[in-house]
Amino acid sequence: MRTLIVEDDFTSRLILQTFLSRYGDCHIAVNGREAVEAFGSALNSGLCYNLICMDIMMPEMDGREAVRQIRALEEASTHGVKIIYDYGGARGQGSDPMLQAPLRRLPGEADQPLRVAQRD
Repeated sequence: MRTLIVEDDFTSRLILQTFLSRYGDCHIAVNGREAVEAFGSALNSGLCYNLICMDIMMPEMDGREAVRQIRALEEASTHGVKIIYDYGGARGQGSDPMLQAPLRRLPGEADQPLRVAQRD
C-alpha cells in the first residue's frame, strides 16, 4: 500500500507515518500544494497512492482545495484513491464517506481488519 500523509504538524506526521509504515510506503507532504504535486507525479509515474491522509487546515493550500484538485487529476485517469480527512467537519467535501465513521475492533478480533463502527 502506498500512502500520502498530508499534514503540516510534525508530531502528527510522525505518528501517522509510524502507524501506517507497517502497511507499506508512506510519503509526506506538508501542505496542499505539495500533496497535489506528489499525487500528480505518482499518477504520471504509474506508482499511484492507495490512501491519502489529509489535514484540512494547512498553509499555502488547505486540504479541501487540495482534494478538489486531486479529484480533478483522478478523473482524467483510471486510478481511484481513498482520502481520509483528519477533521470531522469535512464531511461531504470529496472524502470517502465509508471512512468518516469511527473505526473499532470487536472483542476477539485483534488480528482482523478494523470495521466501521455501527451507530446505535
